Amino acid sequence: MTIDAFWLALLVKIAATASVVVTASVVAERAGPFWGALIACLPVVAGPAYVLLALDADAAFLRTSALSGIAANAATGLFVLMLHWLAPRRSLVLALAGAIVIWLLAILALKATSPWSAMGGLLLNAIVYGAGVRFAAAGGVAVKPVRPAAWLELPLRALAVGLLVAGTVTASRAIGPSATGLAVAFPISLTSLAIVLHRRLGGAAVGQVMANGLKAMPGLALGLLLVAETVVPFGKVAGLIAGLVASCGWSAGLLTARHLARQRTIPGFR
Repeated sequence: MTIDAFWLALLVKIAATASVVVTASVVAERAGPFWGALIACLPVVAGPAYVLLALDADAAFLRTSALSGIAANAATGLFVLMLHWLAPRRSLVLALAGAIVIWLLAILALKATSPWSAMGGLLLNAIVYGAGVRFAAAGGVAVKPVRPAAWLELPLRALAVGLLVAGTVTASRAIGPSATGLAVAFPISLTSLAIVLHRRLGGAAVGQVMANGLKAMPGLALGLLLVAETVVPFGKVAGLIAGLVASCGWSAGLLTARHLARQRTIPGFR
């Protein structure tokens, strides 16, 4: 990647991450952790990253990257699960440290056992997220009342997230290519969201958002599977569109399931 391409990719990642984190944090405050998690887990950050990758790489390389991404999504599931468990019980620093350590160990284990097939990656995701959802059993909303965010606070959130992303990516690039690869896979948007929400709503709310995120994150694995299976036979554009539709379709399915569940539990609902 040239210097110009690096800075373009960095600017896109900063803009995408800041927009999704600010939006998800505001929605979590006003509508609850389910909606905040749903927005945070949309492919708003991963999508532009794969578009930029597609501009430089051929379809075969894009397929290999998507297959690796499916397995890496399972490591992110462990990160989310650890945050769900630690955030309500420990300080933000300890919760993030524990989640990052678990994620890093999982990523290193995945790299040591690569390459991963599509079915192997999906099976790993099914185990991680299936067990995670059962463990988390996201239920009631534990969000304390807060004052509405002042107008100046939202751009300050975006600026803080942008600085965090820029610092992470540029520091890893200075360290070397191995660290850069880890930085690409690192769940920076979820980390940023946890920091923002912990300050605004507390650790219990972070835990609830992450519990709901365990239900939404498999959508990214499904999207990457569609990219991997369609990008070579049908082309890069068709593959990326198929992945986007699949990922968003998973979120739509969660919304439908939630609506149907409420119909069954609300007396007299028609």
